[in-house]
Amino acid sequence: MKPTLFYDSKCRFCCFWAKRWEMKYGAYVRFQPLQEETNNSSVPRHELEKVVHLIFPDGAIYKGAEAVLHMMAMRSVGRSLLWLYQHIPGFAWFSERIYLLVTSCRACAWKFTKILFPSAK
Repeated sequence: MKPTLFYDSKCRFCCFWAKRWEMKYGAYVRFQPLQEETNNSSVPRHELEKVVHLIFPDGAIYKGAEAVLHMMAMRSVGRSLLWLYQHIPGFAWFSERIYLLVTSCRACAWKFTKILFPSAK
């Protein structure tokens, strides 16, 4: 059974990245819009609306930057970033601050994404 990444499907920025990640990590992770009625997460909806959550079948829950890094670590390319997050002082703090900066202004992040990825819609 795959872990599930919950994301906000009402957010264009979130949908863009969820679809992009699903192409790379779909074999390892199930992507679940939190607005779908099949949302049976143990995490309260108001928490899911703030940041992405990655929930493993064994009950382990990761959120924010840590969730993204755990997802990325399922392929070899992301393992070093997760290791840095878990072992280098300050890396986790910095990663979460950057993540929170992005989530605090999703509209700004979406505009920036469209500049970096002109095909983004």
